[in-house]
Amino acid sequence: MISGSPRGFSVNGSEPNDYRHDIDQSNTVEGKAIYYLTGVVDQVIAGPLADPACLYLVDCEDVVAFRLSLSGNGKGVCVANSSHCTVRMVNVSDCDQGIQLEYSSDNALISNTVMDCGSGITLQDSSSVRMQGNNCTGNLSNFLCAASDISTYLTHDIDTSNLVDGKPIYYWVGNNHETLDGDEIEIGCLYAIDCKDLTVSNQTVSHNGYGAGAVGVFRGEPGSTGCHGQCRSRTMDGTVFRG
Repeated sequence: MISGSPRGFSVNGSEPNDYRHDIDQSNTVEGKAIYYLTGVVDQVIAGPLADPACLYLVDCEDVVAFRLSLSGNGKGVCVANSSHCTVRMVNVSDCDQGIQLEYSSDNALISNTVMDCGSGITLQDSSSVRMQGNNCTGNLSNFLCAASDISTYLTHDIDTSNLVDGKPIYYWVGNNHETLDGDEIEIGCLYAIDCKDLTVSNQTVSHNGYGAGAVGVFRGEPGSTGCHGQCRSRTMDGTVFRG
């Protein structure tokens, strides 16, 4: 039983094996059970019948988490080395890390809310993630997609229905000759993968994974460029930042 701790429970790892533990629901945080599922296939975890303190899916497949409210832990939701899982309409608050996918593939995050956490939604070395209608607000770092293999960035389906502090995430793959003018639309953050001839102007971007006040531009080769605060006259292979 964990009680009175500002960040009740957390497991961190640098590889899938770091998450392989035997932790059952007799372990609780503030009276709520820790849901630490390993090797589970084809299961639905839905509130209000299920009311976990936090949720870990490790080596799982075809698990659906639905209508949960999680707060006050190191991680709200952690999906590690799992596939074909869906996290839908889950609210996470006051955690170090809100929703984190690690070393996983073919998962979906739909209509979730993460607020007042250290990090909002993090995709770490995970491929083929579908994100729709998620809202990250008031987190120190709202959204981060990071991978050691550059090709992983090509696999995601992330549309502009996903918001950070009320502004859309732009996740472009293979877009060319595009313009994002802050006088017309404000962006939450921008990922541009295998793109060319982009113009980004008059934008101020903050509180996302690639630096507070940064626009990260990622191409189909190692390397990135960014503008801190308000972007001013930065170029990279036809990509122009103005403002």
